[in-house]
Formats: sequence, structure tokens, C-alpha cells
Amino acid sequence: DGPAVWERGNPTSGPWGAHVGSNCVATVLGGNYPDGNLDTRLESPRFVVPGAEEHPRLRFWHWYAFGSGDSGSVQIRVVGSNTWETLASYSTYSGWYWLYPSLDLSAYAGREVQLGFLLSIRAVNYQSYDVGPGWYIDEILVVRSEPAVMDPVSAPISFEGETSPEFWSRWESTKGVWEMGVPTTVP
Repeated sequence: DGPAVWERGNPTSGPWGAHVGSNCVATVLGGNYPDGNLDTRLESPRFVVPGAEEHPRLRFWHWYAFGSGDSGSVQIRVVGSNTWETLASYSTYSGWYWLYPSLDLSAYAGREVQLGFLLSIRAVNYQSYDVGPGWYIDEILVVRSEPAVMDPVSAPISFEGETSPEFWSRWESTKGVWEMGVPTTVP
């Protein structure tokens, strides 16, 4: 089956610690993940997504640094289906910071699902491999929340109809380069 990739414990490489506490899950806690062409998925227990009126969102902390050509994908699967759907994908590195994404689960409201964290390792130039410390995940949570006023997923920010002078009292522009209106040139 190959080497174990997903581990739970205290990281001694990558971010050199969990986001909170001492444990997280990671693609090898003490070094780089293995090279080769490999897809490995960490799968959650089954759970029912809260109703759409509760605006369910997946929140989790993660830190990642992938080798060239490698990536991580957050996936979801409706129980009874063999199809994993990708909610978000990540490549390269997280800027050496723990990040806290917010992924909309409304399309799965009321359904029994599983989450998957898929690490895809790919050969570079089909000859050599390039790996990294991998993917570290902590504090996975499904939250119920109201859509944020400036949440482009549930309430897109549109500048249509914004003709009032109050627009510039809510938004700011440094150095005076930004304008609002109908473009007069074509790129």
C-alpha cells in the first residue's frame, strides 16, 4: 500500500506545532511527505449538514507547503455516492501562516456527507519528484452563520446603482487612483 501519509500528533516539521494545543493531522508530522504519483485522502466521519436557512459553512485552520505540481483539495461526498466534489484547492504554500478558510456547504444542506482532504502528489517533468512539508489541518468545524454583508459568495458586491456621494464615505481610495463608473476605454 505504500508509506503512511496522514498522521495525527504534534508536528516536528512544517509549522512546528499545531494551530491550537499540541495535536493536528498532517501529511507526515516529522518531515516531507513521500514522493511519487499518489492521491491520498483523509476522510471525516459521516455527518448531516445543517439546513440552508442556517447558512452552513466549513471552517478549519490549515498550513501547507507543497512541492511543484502537488496540491491539496477539500472535498465533499454525499453518503451513498462514490463521487467526491471539490470545494477548494490549494497549491504552493500558505505563506508560512495558518489560514482559516470559510467554505459554503449550503448546496449540501440536510444531506449526510463526508469531508475529504485530498493530497495529490505528482511527478515533476515525469522524471524527478519535488515534495514539501505537506498539509497540516487543525480545528475542523461546521458553523451555522448569517451571511456576512460583504460576503462575495452569498451576497456579491456590485457597484451597479452606486451613484450617491456616500459611496466614497464607505469605501476608501489611497492616492486617488480608483474611480467608480462606466469604463471609457477597452483594454
